[in-house]
Amino acid sequence: MVDIIIAETDTTPELILNSENALLRIKGNSYPENPNQFYQPIIANKNAFIKSIQKESINIEIYLNYFNTSSNKFIINILREFILINDNKKTININWYYEEDDIDMHQKGIEISSIIKHPIKIISIKE
Repeated sequence: MVDIIIAETDTTPELILNSENALLRIKGNSYPENPNQFYQPIIANKNAFIKSIQKESINIEIYLNYFNTSSNKFIINILREFILINDNKKTININWYYEEDDIDMHQKGIEISSIIKHPIKIISIKE
């Protein structure tokens, strides 16, 4: 089993990788000083995580209030790698949550879906 929990800070999101629940969650703000170092636990463990999943689907939940360009690149790469490594063995459900009045975050979810060529469910939430 591969489990990672990194607590949210002012500049970094909560990261949860939970193999029992087949879940990757990224939640909060993402503008770390060193995004490579911050996202490294997910990048380093993605293969083992996907292989350890016993369920039919993997759920990826992204709740971001703000993220910078560097984080954007890492998030896109992580999503692409999950899809590539999985190789259609399991269903990958990606949910992109945004505050209902945040048009920019809504658009970002649509844009990322287009970039990774995988459907993302865009979900509006109340503040």
